Amino acid sequence: RVKLRGHDVYIYLLLEFQSSVDRFMAVRVAYYTLAFYMDFIAHRKPVEKLPALFPIVVYNGSERWTAPERLAELVESELELGDYGVQCRYFKIAENEIDREWLLTVRNVVSTLFLAEAHYNIDLLVAEVVNLFEQEADKQAASLLVNWFHQLVIHGRVQEADYAALEQEYRSTQEVREMLIEALEKEKEQIRQQGIEQGIEQGIEQGIEQGIEQGIEQGIEQGAAVMRTTIEQILQHRLGELPQHIHDQLQRCNLTALNALVNPALDAVTWDRFAAHLPGQQAD
Repeated sequence: RVKLRGHDVYIYLLLEFQSSVDRFMAVRVAYYTLAFYMDFIAHRKPVEKLPALFPIVVYNGSERWTAPERLAELVESELELGDYGVQCRYFKIAENEIDREWLLTVRNVVSTLFLAEAHYNIDLLVAEVVNLFEQEADKQAASLLVNWFHQLVIHGRVQEADYAALEQEYRSTQEVREMLIEALEKEKEQIRQQGIEQGIEQGIEQGIEQGIEQGIEQGIEQGAAVMRTTIEQILQHRLGELPQHIHDQLQRCNLTALNALVNPALDAVTWDRFAAHLPGQQAD
């Protein structure tokens, strides 16, 4: 409800969350809008006028959003329909297009969430979430964000049994900081162990007939391959397409060297920053 020219005006917000690019998003938004209005008419009688509806698409994927925002751009233009053509446009919020420094000046629940999804940096995120908890007037909203991140990191998703815990309010800043650091360190360790354990397990299974020693050796090689793939996937998610020279250098790294590259990959903000941690390179 907002004041407009001295009157109360009600605006409905239609939020659509996208993790991938959908070329026909404008068609879906138009369908949602009309479906809402049909439902409104059916359940709110008598109806003289429909309420304003503002459609917003929030996109948190890593690829650039390329879908048209206007429905008219998806319709053949050979026949000019003028006012008789269906008109619909959504407001796009692409998290990966929002500058990190600008988000740091906003410093609220939404900007912190966008930082976590689009500009992932462990040290920065811990500092921002703790600051949010100290400054945010709505402690419950801040706590929900903290708990959401905590559960997401540990479980990969928020399970139904954990939902009640999301309402817990953390009143101690130190408790918030310790919880986040613990959860984020656990995430790093899981990424490390995933490559090592998968590789060794597969290698030992393959090496039963060839001898345990050979199996473990193969397992370490397999572990390096899994770890290498994991690091490349992290880098691609954070920075985009993997440069060929980075790929080539990772291929030459053994398991020990790859294990040391997990943290730099998670914290990388540029390719040069990450490259400085590769064997044979010297960090600035």
